Amino acid sequence: MPLEAYDDKDIDTRVPAAWLHYVGGMGPKDGVGAQGLWKDNRDDFYYWRPLRLLKYLPKTERYEGFWENTREKVRMPRIFILFNEEDPRIFARRFKSAYQKRIYADALIKANYYVENMPRHQIPEIEGN
Repeated sequence: MPLEAYDDKDIDTRVPAAWLHYVGGMGPKDGVGAQGLWKDNRDDFYYWRPLRLLKYLPKTERYEGFWENTREKVRMPRIFILFNEEDPRIFARRFKSAYQKRIYADALIKANYYVENMPRHQIPEIEGN
């Protein structure tokens, strides 16, 4: 399952709309600065890259913006975004929590699958009882 399924939104210090607005409710025209987890298709590694976020899409629970270096459009879930105004320690705690929950859920799924597929043996009945 994707990591965003295990994201604990209660750890977040602001609601989505608050991340995209400055004091006074005016959002910047060029977007809000952040770091996003970007996948390099050449080597399948992930890197943190500068990102500008323009809006939040509540239906899909994703932020929309563009990569600063390529101006390529991007939509990504909150768990992969570190806002410039955010405390990195809180973000790391949130990311770690989601990662550990995913590992635990995966272990439970594997254990349940193993138990459900164990062979069942019939115990022969003893005559005369």
